Order: sequence, then C-alpha cells, then structure tokens
Amino acid sequence: SVALKAFNRFIVTLKFSEIGPFIGTTSATFVRLWNDLTGEERQTATGTLEYIIMHNADNLTSYVQDVADLSEIPELYLVNKKLMEIRSKWSFTQRSNFLLKRIGSENEVVSLQALKELKGLMTSATSE
Repeated sequence: SVALKAFNRFIVTLKFSEIGPFIGTTSATFVRLWNDLTGEERQTATGTLEYIIMHNADNLTSYVQDVADLSEIPELYLVNKKLMEIRSKWSFTQRSNFLLKRIGSENEVVSLQALKELKGLMTSATSE
C-alpha cells in the first residue's frame, strides 16, 4: 500500500511526457495484480489510472495504444469508458497492430496482457 501510494505521488508529480513511456507497464501491472490487491491498494491504483486516463486524456494521445484493456475490472468502469471513447475510431487493423507491438515488449506482463487482448479481439471479430 505504501509503495502504491508513493508510486501514485511519483506519477502525479512528474510531467506527463516523463511518465508516458511507463503507462503501458503500469496499466498492465495493475490489471495483472488486481485480484491480489487490497481494497485500499485498489483505490490507489484506480486513482493513478484516473489521473493518467481521465484527467490527462489530451496528453495521453502518444501513449493511449500502450494502455492495457481495463474492461474486466468493474471498479475501473469509468476509466475504461473514457479509454474506449479515446480509442473508438480505431480500426481492427490499428487495434491489431498496436497489440502486436505490445506483444513484442520486453516486459513479460505487458506482452502477456497484450496476447490476452489479441485473443479477445480475434474472438470478437470472428463472432461478428
């Protein structure tokens, strides 16, 4: 809990251009660990993601493709809604290409999360 609070303070203190490269890793890690977080830790993680996605949407443009899918976490409904609004005009090809780039990440958490998202994207595309 202390580490997450310190990380949140770190994120909100720096310029957005300085934290941008860490957004993908941060969001994928939160998604991966969500079920292991306490209620207080989830609140802190939610606050961090709200700051990144909801309060800095204009600054997120260069990094929005790096943000992990948040749709499976009910507590992040509003954050995910904003993320989906930002991504609403992406074509299937754009989504796929962004996911393929994340799959190639050296960070295992980012890569595995992107694989999961690509599977979901392919499943939804075949059911349409």
